[in-house]
Amino acid sequence: MWSQSSARDTNPGRSAIRPSLTPWLFAPALLLACTHGAAEVIELVGEHLAVCATRVIVRFTQEQGTKPNPELVARIGHESAVQLRFIRAAGPHLYVFALTATDSDPSCGEALMRLRQNARILSADVVARRHALE
Repeated sequence: MWSQSSARDTNPGRSAIRPSLTPWLFAPALLLACTHGAAEVIELVGEHLAVCATRVIVRFTQEQGTKPNPELVARIGHESAVQLRFIRAAGPHLYVFALTATDSDPSCGEALMRLRQNARILSADVVARRHALE
């Protein structure tokens, strides 16, 4: 955490040891990891690096049961150039995923189109948030 001053430091009033800022750059991520769990921190960092991030509801051409096959989801994600993280089942044969991609389109329209073109996907739509009427 502390580093030695370089030989070029000629200021006699300066200490020979000075603090390094590097550990402090990672302090927020470390704090999040301690309070929320490492998996959530990795997800948050990954979503901030991606230009496109949204939640989608997906229906597969073949029934998947209560949770879709992770290997199938990984293959579909790779073929569609998106990352899919399973969140929950939304109903019979409907699944909610966090979709991220490095597209320049923040609305994820291009990524969603690629996902829909996959032969194993029957439908894929952005999850619309519903608000209770007041």
